[in-house]
Amino acid sequence: MHRKKILIAVLLFLITMISSSASCFACSTFMLKNDAAFILGHNLDDSQDFPGYIFINKHGIKKTNFNKWDYPWEFKTNPQIQWVSKYGSITFNNVKKDFADGGINEAGLYIWEMTLAETEYPEDNAKPHLIVQDWIQYQLDNYQNVAEVIQHLTELVPYTQAWHFFIADKQGNCAVIEFIDGKPVIHSNQSMPITVLCNAAYGSEIQALKQYTGFGGSQDPFTELLPGSGDNRFVQAAAMLRDYFPNKSKTNIEYGFDILRQMERGNNRWQVVIDVPHSTVYFNSSLSRNIKFFSYENFDFSTGSPVQVFDVNSNMVGDVTKSFTDYTYKKGVTLKYQFMDTVQKIYPSDYSQAGNIVLIILTLIFISPFGIWLYPLIGRSMSAKKISLTELSKQKRIHSFTAKIIAALNSIFCFIFLYYFARYSFFIKQYGLSICCSIIIAALILIVLLTIGEIISIVILWRNKTWSLLARLHYIVLILAAVLVLLILMVSK
Repeated sequence: MHRKKILIAVLLFLITMISSSASCFACSTFMLKNDAAFILGHNLDDSQDFPGYIFINKHGIKKTNFNKWDYPWEFKTNPQIQWVSKYGSITFNNVKKDFADGGINEAGLYIWEMTLAETEYPEDNAKPHLIVQDWIQYQLDNYQNVAEVIQHLTELVPYTQAWHFFIADKQGNCAVIEFIDGKPVIHSNQSMPITVLCNAAYGSEIQALKQYTGFGGSQDPFTELLPGSGDNRFVQAAAMLRDYFPNKSKTNIEYGFDILRQMERGNNRWQVVIDVPHSTVYFNSSLSRNIKFFSYENFDFSTGSPVQVFDVNSNMVGDVTKSFTDYTYKKGVTLKYQFMDTVQKIYPSDYSQAGNIVLIILTLIFISPFGIWLYPLIGRSMSAKKISLTELSKQKRIHSFTAKIIAALNSIFCFIFLYYFARYSFFIKQYGLSICCSIIIAALILIVLLTIGEIISIVILWRNKTWSLLARLHYIVLILAAVLVLLILMVSK
C-alpha cells in the first residue's frame, strides 16, 4: 500500500516536470456542428509515444481530491473536498484512474486539455485545490452541460500543468476556459466564433485569424505563416470547419480525422473523434493507426458494475466495445510504470532527480537494520542485560562523544523520514486523517523498523568478537547516510 502511494506522488512530480518542458505543438481540439454533422475531435501531441487506457468510470462513487499538502515540494494546506460522482464518464488517461486527460460523460459533457504556456492559476488557499487531471474528472463527475461548469468554475482551484480547456455539451454549446494572470478567462457564444483550440490564448488566435483569406485578410492559411507565428493549425482547422460540406464519398467521421491530420505536425500520439448524436468514440494512436470505435451507450455506468478499461495503443481494428476488460490493481500499476518509463525516455535527468527523493527515503528506511537510527534509545531498552549506553561504549571502546554524534544523526534521520513520509502519505486523502495522525502512523512504522533493526544489531554486537571491524562499518554507513541527507536537501530545493 505504501509503495503504491509513494509511486503516485512520484508520478505527480513527473507530470509537473513534463508540463514545464511542454512542446509548443501539444494538442488541439475542434467541434464541427451543423445540420449534417456534430462531432468533436482531439489530437494528443508529444515527442514520445504515450501509454494509456480508456476508462469507463461509474456514477455514485465517493471521491476525495489530492490535497496540495500531499505534494512533497509544497508546504501549503488547502481545504479538502469530497464528492460522489453524479455521472459516469469515458476518459482517456495516461497516468492512472481518475486522472483524466479528457473525455465525455454520460450526460454529454465533453472536456479536454491543451497546453498554454502563459497559464497562471489563482492563488487562493481558502479553496480546495485539484490537480488538473483531477479537476477534469471532477467536471465530468458533477456537471451535465457547459453552463454548469462555468457557474461553478470559481469554487475550486486547478493547479500543476499549464493547460487551458475546451468544453462542450450535447446541445452544441461550447466554451474555452483559460487562467491568465491568476484569473479565469472564458470564451463562449459570441466571444467564441471559431470552435477550435490549440496552444495559444484563444483571443490571440482570433486576432491572428483576421490576417488570413476568408477571414478578412490575404494570407493563405495552408501555404503561408504570419511573421513570428510558427503555427497555423488554428486557422487551418477554422477553414476546414467553414468549408465542410456533406459528401457521400466521405463520412463526417472521416472528415474529422482529416482535420486532425491537418493539425498534427509529425508528433501526434492519439487521435480521437466523438460522434455526439450516436454516442460513439473513434480513436487511433501512433502505435496503431487502425481506427477503433465503441458506443458508450452500451456500457453500464452503475455503481455495482466494475470499472472497465481498454488499451489506447491496442492493435485491434473496428468495434472494440466487447473488448473492454475489468480494471484491476495490476493494470493500474502497469500503467503507472509505463508512464514512468516514457518520462524517463523524454526527461532522463529530471526523472532521476524525482526518483532520488524516493530512493533516498527507502535507503534511510532500510539502513535501520544495521543499528543506525535511535541506537541510544532503543539499544538501551532492547538489551537483555539492561546495559546503559555508557557501559556499552566502554566495553566496545567507543567514546561517549561518538555516541552523542550518533544520537544527533539519528534524530536528523528520524525527522527527515517523518517529514517526507507525511508529504508522500495518502492517508490524508484516502481516509480523511489529519496531518498529525499521518505523522503518528509514520512514527509507529519507524519504531517497528528500528526495533527490528536494533534486535539484529544487539545480537551481532554480543556474539561478534571482531568489534573494530563492525565499528568501522558503522562509521562508513553513518557517513553514507549523511551524504544521503545532503542529497535530500539538494533535491528538495
